[in-house]
Amino acid sequence: MNPALERLLERARPLAQKPPVRALLQLCAAYAIAVLILVAMELTRIAIEGIAIADYLPDLKGRAFFTISPLLALALFFLWCLTGRLLGATLLTLTGAFALLVAHLKKMEVLEKPLVPGDFTQIREVLGVIDAVLAGDKLQVVLICLGLLICLGAFAFLLTRRPRWPLNPYLRVGFALAFALALFAETRAPWLKHVFAAQKLTTVGWNYDLNLRRHGLLLGLLLDARQVIYRPVGYSRAAALHALAPDADIPPPDISSPLGPPAQGGSDSPRHPADAPDIILFLGESFWDPTALNVRFSRDPVPNFHRFQKEDGFVFGTMLSPSFAGSTGNVEFEILTGIPLAVLPQHATPYSNYLIRPVEALPSILKNMGYQTRAFHNYFNYYYQRFAVYPRLGFDEFISLEDLTPQSLDGQLPTREQNMRAIRHISRGDYDALFDGQFPSDEPLILRVLDELKKADETKAPPQFIFAISMQSHGRYQGDRFPAPDIDILDESLPETARHELENYSNALFRSDRALGHFMDQLKKRSRPTLVVFFGDHLPSMTADTYAAAGMDFGPLDIKKYEVPVFFWSNEKIDIEPPEQFGANYLGHQIFKAARMIPDDYFQRTGQLMRAVTALGHTRLKTADGVWFEGVDDPDLPEGAQRVRDDFFMLAYDRLFGNQFTNTDGGVKDDISTLGTFEIREVSN
Repeated sequence: MNPALERLLERARPLAQKPPVRALLQLCAAYAIAVLILVAMELTRIAIEGIAIADYLPDLKGRAFFTISPLLALALFFLWCLTGRLLGATLLTLTGAFALLVAHLKKMEVLEKPLVPGDFTQIREVLGVIDAVLAGDKLQVVLICLGLLICLGAFAFLLTRRPRWPLNPYLRVGFALAFALALFAETRAPWLKHVFAAQKLTTVGWNYDLNLRRHGLLLGLLLDARQVIYRPVGYSRAAALHALAPDADIPPPDISSPLGPPAQGGSDSPRHPADAPDIILFLGESFWDPTALNVRFSRDPVPNFHRFQKEDGFVFGTMLSPSFAGSTGNVEFEILTGIPLAVLPQHATPYSNYLIRPVEALPSILKNMGYQTRAFHNYFNYYYQRFAVYPRLGFDEFISLEDLTPQSLDGQLPTREQNMRAIRHISRGDYDALFDGQFPSDEPLILRVLDELKKADETKAPPQFIFAISMQSHGRYQGDRFPAPDIDILDESLPETARHELENYSNALFRSDRALGHFMDQLKKRSRPTLVVFFGDHLPSMTADTYAAAGMDFGPLDIKKYEVPVFFWSNEKIDIEPPEQFGANYLGHQIFKAARMIPDDYFQRTGQLMRAVTALGHTRLKTADGVWFEGVDDPDLPEGAQRVRDDFFMLAYDRLFGNQFTNTDGGVKDDISTLGTFEIREVSN
């Protein structure tokens, strides 16, 4: 070493031992380590996601690191105060940061969506399917478990060692208390947002991907941890009602109705029309026609679905789902509320984020017309918080996996060995007999619905609105599924991983189709007026490599990525044109039309808006003349499409967050901001 440098260090050593200087140096060390962790995280993320540095740097705002790195350094210093060891605090911080990174990368792999704060409200759902998600890659499971064990072992070892750079005891206690108080203050009166505002850092609420690119994973999560809602400029009763009926009174649609106009005045004016049809809305989990792929199957994977296409009484079409490979709850939200996700923050989960008060929707409207409204699902009731959300949408009852009785079409129940369940039974009982593969069979679901319809007929109950959500063909499809498959893939040239995924999906789908066939055949025997609307919620969550190997071309704007089948069936005449490539948020209007019923004002308005824009999403929008645009923010949108977007924006805000002026009962006194969980920002629509 240079003699002059040695003399300088020798003179500095006594100064470094003084408590204030020593504490400052320790804080600087924590900051340096925090910066290294952040840089390592971002470099790892962009490398794994395949982002070119040249594309990444222009979007990255350098000040983002100068905001989040001190916060991470303070968190690391807090852990240092608790453990008394710098290496231990570093290890804990590094483990936590990279755990978030792994969760983000896994979600991107499966759902092609970034990790968002709303995911942390669904911890039970994540834990419930984690085995299923990782089942296809045993090495991943081993590496993750090994990494956790190594980190825990290293931390335990460090606790037994004497700290090499101990903190002053008074500093440890004082800083730990100050940090804890700061966290408590943030939960009571948020102060971090003022720090962000001073540096002009704001979440990109409409585009989580851009938010991630600009701010990095940790700061992006922190910026959006507090729900931000955008209020249209000029929001008022007059503005909301104008979006609902821009030309004053809404003319009734040209359809005959056994019900007449909907009842006014909410639940005080119920109706019990004797001739109203039972309406059954059936969501087929990941239901899609795989024969569209360039693959040869040993037998038709959806024989009943294809049989119905040739029968009278069925009207088939294609619907555009708001989701790909997952997020069933978001598809439900669009259909039941008629609100397009495109006018909400991107990658939001409304069931978890926004539905914290009653919202007028298809179930509540039909309930007001005299219907009994029930939802049936052959999975746990806490997924997407359905047990709490469904009553707010107007369902009288929710029958889930916990309430189903093991039964099957042939009377034979799967054994524990046949199930290969990825999910353990819950405390209320052992549900092995309900599972067929990794997920529950659809047969107990459809048999329970048929039983309930039979009881309603026998007791002359009010008209039924039933929403059935299936589960059997849920992904992922990399793991083991069925010991005795019904379908094999005949193309030996396909990569083994692609064949495995396709076989798992087609076999699960074959069993779902069998349940669907029995369900429809039984309904055809009913004398009571019945309308069935069946649809797939999204394409299966097979990997991009499998789709490519099977010859799938999603086309410009990835349109085919979101096309799902839908059919209408009734034992009465259906006066409806086969709908093609229409948005899921318009399905409610289509249901009223197929049932020959006059919808309420909102669903009537969606039918009017559909005449100008037939589908709208964050990244794709289709006008009535068949022209596609790059989503709701496309600067080239024609004026008519912009008005439709703005009307939906105003209506969505009013119904979800505002005073609900567009409800049939005239609205509520307080908006959602009074609940204290949302930050309202006014932006130009």
